[in-house]
Amino acid sequence: MRKPGIAWRRHGELLRGEGKHLAWGALGLLGVDLLDLLPPVVLALLVDQALGKKAGALSPVHLGLAYIGLVVLQNAFRFPMRMGFLGASLRMAGRVRERYGSHLLGLSRVTLGRFTQGDLISRATTDLEAVERGIGMGLLFFLDSAFYLLAIPPTLLAMSPALALLALLPLPLVGAWAYFLIARIGKATEALSRAAGAMNEKAIENARAAETVRAFGIEEWQSSQFTDLATDTMEKNLKLALLEAGFGTSLQVLVSLGTLALLVLGGEQVLGRKLSTGWFVAFLQYAGMMAWPLTGLSWGFVLLRKSSESLARIDEILTVAPEGEPKETEMPPALAGSIEVRTLTYSPPGEKKPRLEQVSFRIRPGERVALVGSVGSGKSTLLDLLSGYLEPPPGTIFLDGRDLRTIPRPLLRQHVAVVPEESFLFSGTVRENIRLGLHEAPLDDHKIGAAASSASLDARAFPLGLEAEVTPEGKSLSGGERQRVSLARALYRNAPLLILDNATSAVDLGTEEHIFGHLKALTPEKTLLIATHRLSRIKDVHRILVLDEGKLVEEGTEAELLARNGVYAALAGSQPLEEAFDQP
Repeated sequence: MRKPGIAWRRHGELLRGEGKHLAWGALGLLGVDLLDLLPPVVLALLVDQALGKKAGALSPVHLGLAYIGLVVLQNAFRFPMRMGFLGASLRMAGRVRERYGSHLLGLSRVTLGRFTQGDLISRATTDLEAVERGIGMGLLFFLDSAFYLLAIPPTLLAMSPALALLALLPLPLVGAWAYFLIARIGKATEALSRAAGAMNEKAIENARAAETVRAFGIEEWQSSQFTDLATDTMEKNLKLALLEAGFGTSLQVLVSLGTLALLVLGGEQVLGRKLSTGWFVAFLQYAGMMAWPLTGLSWGFVLLRKSSESLARIDEILTVAPEGEPKETEMPPALAGSIEVRTLTYSPPGEKKPRLEQVSFRIRPGERVALVGSVGSGKSTLLDLLSGYLEPPPGTIFLDGRDLRTIPRPLLRQHVAVVPEESFLFSGTVRENIRLGLHEAPLDDHKIGAAASSASLDARAFPLGLEAEVTPEGKSLSGGERQRVSLARALYRNAPLLILDNATSAVDLGTEEHIFGHLKALTPEKTLLIATHRLSRIKDVHRILVLDEGKLVEEGTEAELLARNGVYAALAGSQPLEEAFDQP
């Protein structure tokens, strides 16, 4: 079992820039705690005067007003105390949340594939809230309790050494018990985070697959799976709550036993006139204050330990460097669109068998090249490498003669436009989706209209034109309509290299023919690399690359490949029947 620990240095890093606010909070805390030490003295004088045992310079009325004034002043100091610590924690959480969200956008598909969406959401919500509480309340509890532990014991020893030793007797036992429970609370917190992540992931899955669930009549089955995960999360939450409740209760019991012993022994000292009644009441108040530092210090450790556990989960994401970022910062000139692949062999992390093996080819600027192959042949992997979504081995992929790994990603995104098979659209209008990433550039309606026309976005598909509203993820549109909007978005960027990864798989043949007619007109201004299952659409390309089990097995024109009677000829032979089913 890992020993309980607190990431003090990491918490300190998160609080950089909050020194001024924390200083105000610390001053407020010091004022609250110093003023908390004075009311027992006032109460002791009041009791002794009331019992007629000692006359004082101040009357009971003055002492009563002083007591009330101290309480009011003490509460006035609570405002800067809370605003200092809690405000710092809220601002810290906002910075971490912003960094977390932006950092996710820079991670590769391989990295993101190691985590579920529910787990990523859990880290940004449940875990970040734990860090916020740890830095806010946990740090406040810890410092507040530390003050009392430094101030109260000397005060008790000065009043009555014998009674003080009895009051401080539970301290070692409380420390050992706290250490024992803190470790278990940390493990319970980590288990709860994992369970919440799994539940979030299932909730996302159910929301996205609602139509499929209803279509197959598996509502009860999906509901029971979510119920199981929700129940598991609830049970882990209850276990954590039980540990926390038992923690606080057990500490109070230990402190109460010490107070009971004080009443017995302290009463004998009062009767023996070794301690006045008023000062015995004050002693009991000071001894009662020890209940808070014992509890508060332990709770501070608990919150900071939970914060450390959650922070480790957040840092697991934040410490992953964005893959594929080149070390050099020099911006090369604009790319022309030439591609060269040299003996490329690629295996994703954790996979022994390469998805691509010894692949080599060259594409000149302005060429139209098709990439074909059966499912699993490596087409999408190759396109992901060419577009920078995956990081290729050094010296294997070159754009305009420059190693792709050395090209700054902003420049690569500017000069390489990718249209995937599964296109993601954002809520807004069709026009806004086409202009995605270029909103700060001057609006060019003619350019947008040309891109939409090339992608066959006409009035039949969108009666409201480019102002038609798109729901989140484009769910209000058909698969073909989403693909056409995504294609128009890529064309609007006017990148010299256009990569289509089955980008028209959901489009009917007539519309697809119209789209490829427009794409043909774009060259020689653009280099076009097309991966498609429909071989009838690649008759107008200059060359065809054929992949089979990760290897480039054939290359040439369609006539040349058909004459060889190889892999491409076999693929072409299966196409007529498939296309017959696509006809309206």
